[in-house]
Amino acid sequence: MKKIIASFTGPLVCTIALACTIALATHSPLALSQNTFDDQSSSALQQNQASSENQAQMARVIRSPLELLQSSSEQLISALRQNRATLKTKPQVVYGIVDRILLPHVDLVSMSRMALGPNYWFRASPEQRQAFTQQFTILLVRTYAAALAQYTDEKVYFLPLRGNFEEQTHVQVYSNILRAGGPAIQVSYRLMQIKGQWKLYDFSVDGISLIRSFHSQFAEKLQQNGLDGLINELIQHNTQNG
Repeated sequence: MKKIIASFTGPLVCTIALACTIALATHSPLALSQNTFDDQSSSALQQNQASSENQAQMARVIRSPLELLQSSSEQLISALRQNRATLKTKPQVVYGIVDRILLPHVDLVSMSRMALGPNYWFRASPEQRQAFTQQFTILLVRTYAAALAQYTDEKVYFLPLRGNFEEQTHVQVYSNILRAGGPAIQVSYRLMQIKGQWKLYDFSVDGISLIRSFHSQFAEKLQQNGLDGLINELIQHNTQNG
Protein backbone atom coordinates (compact mmCIF):
# COMPACT_ATOMS: atom_id res chain seq x y z
CA MET A 1 0.00 0.00 0.00
CA LYS A 2 2.78 2.43 0.88
CA LYS A 3 4.34 1.87 -2.53
CA ILE A 4 1.08 2.77 -4.26
CA ILE A 5 0.54 5.80 -2.05
CA ALA A 6 4.03 7.06 -2.81
CA SER A 7 3.34 6.67 -6.53
CA PHE A 8 0.55 9.24 -6.35
CA THR A 9 3.18 11.97 -6.18
CA GLY A 10 6.06 10.13 -7.81
CA PRO A 11 8.98 11.74 -9.67
CA LEU A 12 7.24 11.80 -13.06
CA VAL A 13 4.12 13.57 -11.76
CA CYS A 14 6.18 16.09 -9.77
CA THR A 15 8.42 16.79 -12.78
CA ILE A 16 5.38 17.49 -14.96
CA ALA A 17 3.81 19.69 -12.29
CA LEU A 18 7.04 21.61 -11.77
CA ALA A 19 7.45 22.36 -15.48
CA CYS A 20 3.83 23.45 -15.81
CA THR A 21 4.15 25.60 -12.70
CA ILE A 22 7.17 27.35 -14.16
CA ALA A 23 5.30 28.00 -17.39
CA LEU A 24 2.38 29.58 -15.54
CA ALA A 25 4.55 31.44 -13.05
CA THR A 26 6.75 33.14 -15.65
CA HIS A 27 6.23 34.73 -19.01
CA SER A 28 8.20 36.69 -21.57
CA PRO A 29 6.67 40.07 -22.55
CA LEU A 30 8.18 39.60 -26.01
CA ALA A 31 6.60 36.22 -26.52
CA LEU A 32 3.21 37.33 -25.26
CA SER A 33 3.20 40.43 -27.45
CA GLN A 34 3.54 38.19 -30.48
CA ASN A 35 0.10 36.72 -29.82
CA THR A 36 -3.25 38.43 -30.02
CA PHE A 37 -3.43 36.69 -27.31
CA ASP A 38 -16.27 18.40 3.68
CA ASP A 39 -13.33 19.62 5.27
CA GLN A 40 -10.20 20.40 3.38
CA SER A 41 -11.35 18.89 0.12
CA SER A 42 -14.69 20.66 0.01
CA SER A 43 -13.07 24.02 0.71
CA ALA A 44 -11.10 23.81 -2.54
CA LEU A 45 -14.24 22.98 -4.52
CA GLN A 46 -16.30 25.62 -2.73
CA GLN A 47 -13.69 28.26 -3.50
CA ASN A 48 -13.74 27.19 -7.12
CA GLN A 49 -17.53 27.62 -7.21
CA ALA A 50 -17.51 30.84 -5.19
CA SER A 51 -15.24 32.47 -7.76
CA SER A 52 -17.83 32.11 -10.58
CA GLU A 53 -18.74 35.79 -10.42
CA ASN A 54 -15.10 36.80 -10.78
CA GLN A 55 -14.69 34.32 -13.61
CA ALA A 56 -17.70 35.73 -15.44
CA GLN A 57 -16.29 39.23 -15.14
CA MET A 58 -12.91 38.04 -16.41
CA ALA A 59 -14.55 36.19 -19.29
CA ARG A 60 -16.00 39.48 -20.54
CA VAL A 61 -12.49 40.92 -20.68
CA ILE A 62 -10.33 37.92 -21.56
CA ARG A 63 -11.21 36.38 -24.90
CA SER A 64 -8.06 34.45 -25.74
CA PRO A 65 -6.76 31.36 -23.91
CA LEU A 66 -3.32 32.96 -24.13
CA GLU A 67 -4.60 36.03 -22.35
CA LEU A 68 -6.03 33.79 -19.65
CA LEU A 69 -2.63 32.15 -19.15
CA GLN A 70 -0.95 35.55 -19.12
CA SER A 71 -3.35 36.93 -16.52
CA SER A 72 -2.93 33.84 -14.33
CA SER A 73 0.84 33.97 -14.64
CA GLU A 74 0.97 37.62 -13.61
CA GLN A 75 -1.10 36.94 -10.49
CA LEU A 76 0.92 33.85 -9.70
CA ILE A 77 4.33 35.47 -10.01
CA SER A 78 3.16 38.34 -7.84
CA ALA A 79 1.99 35.96 -5.12
CA LEU A 80 5.23 33.97 -5.32
CA ARG A 81 7.36 37.06 -4.90
CA GLN A 82 5.30 38.31 -1.97
CA ASN A 83 5.64 34.96 -0.18
CA ARG A 84 9.07 33.86 -1.37
CA ALA A 85 10.44 33.56 2.18
CA THR A 86 7.76 31.07 3.24
CA LEU A 87 7.20 28.99 0.09
CA LYS A 88 9.20 26.02 1.36
CA THR A 89 8.41 26.30 5.07
CA LYS A 90 4.65 26.99 5.09
CA PRO A 91 2.83 24.72 2.63
CA GLN A 92 -0.57 26.19 3.56
CA VAL A 93 0.56 29.49 2.01
CA VAL A 94 1.29 27.73 -1.28
CA TYR A 95 -2.00 25.78 -1.12
CA GLY A 96 -3.81 29.09 -0.78
CA ILE A 97 -2.04 30.54 -3.82
CA VAL A 98 -3.03 27.54 -5.94
CA ASP A 99 -6.63 27.59 -4.65
CA ARG A 100 -7.04 31.30 -5.27
CA ILE A 101 -5.26 31.80 -8.57
CA LEU A 102 -5.24 28.51 -10.48
CA LEU A 103 -8.27 26.44 -9.44
CA PRO A 104 -10.87 28.94 -10.74
CA HIS A 105 -9.54 28.26 -14.25
CA VAL A 106 -9.42 24.47 -13.96
CA ASP A 107 -12.18 22.06 -14.99
CA LEU A 108 -11.89 19.78 -11.96
CA VAL A 109 -14.70 17.46 -13.02
CA SER A 110 -13.17 16.76 -16.45
CA MET A 111 -9.74 16.24 -14.88
CA SER A 112 -11.22 13.84 -12.34
CA ARG A 113 -13.16 11.91 -14.99
CA MET A 114 -10.07 11.50 -17.19
CA ALA A 115 -7.82 10.53 -14.27
CA LEU A 116 -10.32 7.91 -13.11
CA GLY A 117 -11.18 6.67 -16.59
CA PRO A 118 -14.60 6.59 -18.29
CA ASN A 119 -15.47 3.03 -17.25
CA TYR A 120 -15.17 3.69 -13.52
CA TRP A 121 -16.48 7.26 -13.73
CA PHE A 122 -19.76 6.43 -15.45
CA ARG A 123 -20.37 3.39 -13.25
CA ALA A 124 -19.70 5.40 -10.08
CA SER A 125 -22.52 6.77 -7.94
CA PRO A 126 -22.85 10.56 -7.54
CA GLU A 127 -21.47 10.21 -4.02
CA GLN A 128 -18.42 8.30 -5.27
CA ARG A 129 -17.78 10.87 -8.00
CA GLN A 130 -17.98 13.70 -5.49
CA ALA A 131 -15.70 11.93 -3.01
CA PHE A 132 -13.13 11.09 -5.67
CA THR A 133 -13.19 14.63 -7.12
CA GLN A 134 -12.69 16.15 -3.67
CA GLN A 135 -9.74 13.92 -2.82
CA PHE A 136 -8.20 14.21 -6.28
CA THR A 137 -8.47 17.99 -6.04
CA ILE A 138 -6.49 17.94 -2.79
CA LEU A 139 -3.88 15.70 -4.42
CA LEU A 140 -3.63 18.01 -7.44
CA VAL A 141 -3.29 21.12 -5.29
CA ARG A 142 -0.57 19.59 -3.14
CA THR A 143 1.34 18.13 -6.07
CA TYR A 144 1.24 21.47 -7.84
CA ALA A 145 2.07 23.37 -4.67
CA ALA A 146 5.11 21.19 -4.00
CA ALA A 147 6.41 22.06 -7.45
CA LEU A 148 5.47 25.71 -7.01
CA ALA A 149 7.61 25.98 -3.88
CA GLN A 150 10.68 25.15 -6.00
CA TYR A 151 10.13 27.89 -8.58
CA THR A 152 13.43 29.66 -9.39
CA ASP A 153 12.75 32.36 -12.01
CA GLU A 154 13.00 30.28 -15.19
CA LYS A 155 11.72 31.94 -18.39
CA VAL A 156 8.96 30.72 -20.68
CA TYR A 157 7.88 31.67 -24.19
CA PHE A 158 4.29 31.05 -25.26
CA LEU A 159 3.80 30.19 -28.94
CA PRO A 160 1.03 31.64 -31.15
CA LEU A 161 -2.26 29.80 -31.25
CA ARG A 162 -2.99 27.72 -34.31
CA GLY A 163 -6.11 28.72 -36.15
CA ASN A 164 -8.95 30.92 -34.96
CA PHE A 165 -9.62 30.11 -31.31
CA GLU A 166 -12.99 31.93 -31.45
CA GLU A 167 -14.31 29.13 -33.67
CA GLN A 168 -13.01 26.33 -31.45
CA THR A 169 -14.26 24.70 -28.26
CA HIS A 170 -10.91 23.03 -27.48
CA VAL A 171 -7.46 24.54 -27.90
CA GLN A 172 -3.90 23.58 -27.10
CA VAL A 173 -1.40 26.24 -26.07
CA TYR A 174 2.30 25.47 -26.48
CA SER A 175 5.23 26.95 -24.61
CA ASN A 176 8.98 26.46 -24.21
CA ILE A 177 10.74 26.82 -20.86
CA LEU A 178 14.31 28.08 -21.12
CA ARG A 179 16.65 26.85 -18.40
CA ALA A 180 20.21 27.85 -17.65
CA GLY A 181 22.54 24.95 -18.39
CA GLY A 182 19.86 22.63 -19.74
CA PRO A 183 17.71 21.96 -22.80
CA ALA A 184 14.39 23.73 -23.25
CA ILE A 185 11.28 21.99 -21.87
CA GLN A 186 8.18 21.85 -24.03
CA VAL A 187 4.95 22.39 -22.09
CA SER A 188 1.47 22.34 -23.61
CA TYR A 189 -1.86 23.24 -22.05
CA ARG A 190 -5.22 21.84 -23.11
CA LEU A 191 -8.20 24.09 -22.53
CA MET A 192 -11.90 23.83 -23.34
CA GLN A 193 -14.54 26.51 -23.55
CA ILE A 194 -17.30 26.08 -20.98
CA LYS A 195 -20.13 28.63 -20.90
CA GLY A 196 -17.93 31.24 -22.55
CA GLN A 197 -14.94 30.65 -20.28
CA TRP A 198 -11.70 28.83 -21.03
CA LYS A 199 -10.89 26.05 -18.56
CA LEU A 200 -7.71 24.02 -18.24
CA TYR A 201 -8.29 20.26 -18.26
CA ASP A 202 -4.80 18.83 -18.85
CA PHE A 203 -1.19 19.78 -19.47
CA SER A 204 1.81 17.91 -20.78
CA VAL A 205 5.58 18.15 -20.50
CA ASP A 206 7.55 16.88 -23.50
CA GLY A 207 4.42 15.04 -24.60
CA ILE A 208 3.71 13.37 -21.23
CA SER A 209 0.28 14.21 -19.83
CA LEU A 210 -0.14 14.88 -16.10
CA ILE A 211 -3.67 13.43 -16.07
CA ARG A 212 -2.67 10.32 -18.00
CA SER A 213 0.19 9.83 -15.56
CA PHE A 214 -2.27 9.92 -12.67
CA HIS A 215 -4.61 7.59 -14.56
CA SER A 216 -1.82 5.04 -14.99
CA GLN A 217 -1.03 5.19 -11.28
CA PHE A 218 -4.68 4.81 -10.29
CA ALA A 219 -5.29 1.83 -12.60
CA GLU A 220 -3.50 -0.73 -10.39
CA LYS A 221 -5.38 0.29 -7.26
CA LEU A 222 -8.71 0.24 -9.10
CA GLN A 223 -8.05 -3.30 -10.32
CA GLN A 224 -7.09 -4.44 -6.82
CA ASN A 225 -9.73 -2.81 -4.60
CA GLY A 226 -12.12 -0.90 -6.83
CA LEU A 227 -13.14 2.73 -6.63
CA ASP A 228 -13.92 2.77 -2.91
CA GLY A 229 -10.48 1.37 -2.21
CA LEU A 230 -8.85 4.11 -4.29
CA ILE A 231 -10.89 6.83 -2.59
CA ASN A 232 -9.96 5.51 0.86
CA GLU A 233 -6.30 5.39 -0.09
CA LEU A 234 -6.44 8.96 -1.38
CA ILE A 235 -8.05 10.04 1.90
CA GLN A 236 -5.27 8.30 3.82
CA HIS A 237 -2.58 9.82 1.62
CA ASN A 238 -4.02 13.33 1.85
CA THR A 239 -4.47 13.06 5.62
CA GLN A 240 -0.88 11.86 6.15
CA ASN A 241 0.53 14.58 3.94
CA GLY A 242 -1.63 17.49 5.18
